Amino acid sequence: MNVRFGGPEAVQGAVWRAINSPALVGHLCPWCQEAVQAEGALGASSIGRAAVAHLQRSSKPKALRLRRLLDDGASLSAWGSQPPPRVPNAEPFGHLRLDRL
Repeated sequence: MNVRFGGPEAVQGAVWRAINSPALVGHLCPWCQEAVQAEGALGASSIGRAAVAHLQRSSKPKALRLRRLLDDGASLSAWGSQPPPRVPNAEPFGHLRLDRL
């Protein structure tokens, strides 16, 4: 999808999924939305699931290493929980430095 289909706002509405709870208001990308639905909550387990799914598309060995780390008790932080100033990631999960796996 690109901006030809009604501009950035239209693309944003087509790609990002709204999330509303008493504590949070925002949007999730499709992969995070799928992980939240699978886990039944927005939290460390859904972030881990989404990050592993992302890595599966580019590097199955890295995805396996991350899955093992998560199974051993490691946890990942969401981009929105990063201290300001938050700069959008150039790549999904860029704030986690998954390239180091």
